Amino acid sequence: MYYHIYMKKLVIIAVLALLAGGVLWFVLTQYNVAPALPQAEEKEIVLFIAEPIGGNTADSPVFQASGKEYNPFIKYVASKLASYGVKDGNFVAVQNPYEASTLMRQGKLDIYVDSPFPAYVVAKLAGAEPIANRWKREQEFYHSNIFVKKDSPIKTLDDLKGKMMVFQKPDSTSAYFLPKAELIKRGYTFTQKTGPGDKVLPNEIGYYFASGDVEEFQDVLTGRAAASAQNDVDFKAIAGKDADNYRFIFSTIDVFRHVVVIRAGLDSKLKNAIKQILLDMDKTPEGQKILSDFKKTTKFSAFLPNAETAFKGISELTALIEKEIIGQ
Repeated sequence: MYYHIYMKKLVIIAVLALLAGGVLWFVLTQYNVAPALPQAEEKEIVLFIAEPIGGNTADSPVFQASGKEYNPFIKYVASKLASYGVKDGNFVAVQNPYEASTLMRQGKLDIYVDSPFPAYVVAKLAGAEPIANRWKREQEFYHSNIFVKKDSPIKTLDDLKGKMMVFQKPDSTSAYFLPKAELIKRGYTFTQKTGPGDKVLPNEIGYYFASGDVEEFQDVLTGRAAASAQNDVDFKAIAGKDADNYRFIFSTIDVFRHVVVIRAGLDSKLKNAIKQILLDMDKTPEGQKILSDFKKTTKFSAFLPNAETAFKGISELTALIEKEIIGQ
């Protein structure tokens, strides 16, 4: 419970910082998001790429699995950059995008790969630049679906008023940010609760965070929560044989599946080289094998007509989340 409340505070501060650059110093000083440190000139460069794994420790199965999937990808990219002074590549596990922002500002993290909302946070807090769109499981775009139990009396979004929703985690694009922001856009009021037993007022939608994605689904199935949200692919994977026991009542806008952002302080020639390596990976058998093993990545593609489209939809909805925060 305290972790989710703390995460909410981080989300609040981060979103405010995104849209009000003048208060970024507050984030940096009050939440230990360290300022960028001057970096010594390096003759041999090690490329660092991160993934958020929550509070899992280095000896946890989650950490081990993430490292196993990331390392071949990182080593492949680094091996193509010897002429730029890159000698190796390492995997860095971070708890959340805020830690990633800190490391990137300190020059200790070069590349961050995540769904568009946390990637947007890192881009704004650390000045990172989007360079490529990662197609995951053949998806270039995805959206979120709000779902209820199949026999639930809830048919429309209006029926959620006075009810409790459960979300996966505060930095999830499809299992938190998109559904919440879309409903706020339509005039609904969200109030975070500590758990499913808290009181929800008739004119609001209450929500809390589950202890895991499986628990999120179970809470809806057992009636502890009236609804939840998830993207199509993860919904099928998590619900499994119970998928027919749920029903969708709303789908959000489409956003890019995953966004790759790169540290602003890297040499521009090195940035362009990394981008081109990513874009060319699906064109060779070796690259295709690395991509497939890298969490079912199909390919990387460029943002068209330019990088500004990387966060289309996300940046507009973030403003709505800020308004909700200010109103609380």
